[in-house]
Amino acid sequence: MFKAASVSALLNAFRMTMQIAIGMTAHSDGLVADGIHTLSDFAADGVVLFIGARGQKHADAGTQQALASLLIAGVLIATAGNMLWDSFVQTSMPDVGVTIQICALAVSGFVTLAKEALFRYMRAAARRSGSAILVASAWHARVDAVSTLVATRWPPCAVCTALPGWSGEK
Repeated sequence: MFKAASVSALLNAFRMTMQIAIGMTAHSDGLVADGIHTLSDFAADGVVLFIGARGQKHADAGTQQALASLLIAGVLIATAGNMLWDSFVQTSMPDVGVTIQICALAVSGFVTLAKEALFRYMRAAARRSGSAILVASAWHARVDAVSTLVATRWPPCAVCTALPGWSGEK
């Protein structure tokens, strides 16, 4: 469990730095927002690492994993609320046209593939170790893979959300 959580933390630190730096360079608010969301993923990895190391020394590891899962859920809910608020503020402003930079799309594709690979790796580690918190982290990585595509307005997602019924059109 410790190895899988360490790999996840390192990957999240790299992704966060890359997403924010390239998002700012490419003027992609979605990529910067996803990079900030990755910061919360990095913090959740820290909780998993802390509980994993602590749980090996204590008999009540199941209770600690449950509390850690609850803490991670709270962080994710707070992050989702912040992203929802930012989206509301951004959509209430007049649309000045959206330009998608090729480098932002390339980062979005890389991050999506990295998150899917992380999901598969962590799910396999969770099955070997029987760790519920690692299973939760694995599924969180998979959901993030999709949110990255939506956050950076990846063209197929943009087409889908522009269809009638998705954007409020009749």
